[in-house]
Amino acid sequence: MMSPVEPPITESGTAGTRLPCVFLHGWGMNSAVWQPCRTWLPDWIDAIFVDLPGHGRMREVAAGSLDDYVHAVAAVVSRPALWVGWSMGGLVALRLAQMYPQKTAALLLTASTPCFVQREGWPHAVKSEVFAQFAELLLSDVEQTLKRFFALQSLGAEGARQAIQDLQQSVIGRGVPTESTLQLGLEILQHSDMRAQLGDIAVPLGFLLAERDVLVPAAVAQDLRALAPAAWLQIMPRCGHTPMVSQPQAFVAHLQDFAGAVWR
Repeated sequence: MMSPVEPPITESGTAGTRLPCVFLHGWGMNSAVWQPCRTWLPDWIDAIFVDLPGHGRMREVAAGSLDDYVHAVAAVVSRPALWVGWSMGGLVALRLAQMYPQKTAALLLTASTPCFVQREGWPHAVKSEVFAQFAELLLSDVEQTLKRFFALQSLGAEGARQAIQDLQQSVIGRGVPTESTLQLGLEILQHSDMRAQLGDIAVPLGFLLAERDVLVPAAVAQDLRALAPAAWLQIMPRCGHTPMVSQPQAFVAHLQDFAGAVWR
């Protein structure tokens, strides 16, 4: 495992200043998804865990687009931050870097990709029919749709079944998203394609993939390297789509490694 890095050096050259780090969750979830890794975060990271509109404690806040999500989360910081986006949260982070460059110091996309659906020249992604099936199931049974999604989280996560079950209880305990919120999330995942925008990202960019992820296959690494050759990229072994849940200590070690590469 990588050893922890020293606190970052600020522009003024003063060591010890806490680094603002905003954590963005994915589809159907809320900020509880980060709970397992919180105790491993070093003191020099000023962690900010947010709920997207329509999720968790923000369940009653309406949103109708990816940009609405971006405007909402951008309000939580007043200076450049490291944005850690998991799954759909990675799309929010990428769009935020475009819309609010003054609030973006770096991006770390975890089990995420600029394009979640298979397209021509983009084979390492989810088939469009999968999203269609989720959308169809969602119309008839919201609870069953979420249970199916949680089941996908446990695939490939070695020895993490109990952790995923605990996560399910924590997420649902904060409030299940409305059907309209879940529909919006599926539309964002199915129709967003930000591959062309990767070259416009002016801040350090990192990708943390999972070896056994069934939603964001690790094989997409070769495609990401072609699109963003300067990006930091690591693959966590023996874990599925929620590495911060199945391997929280290792996840934080990678986060520190990326932050150290950016700020040291």
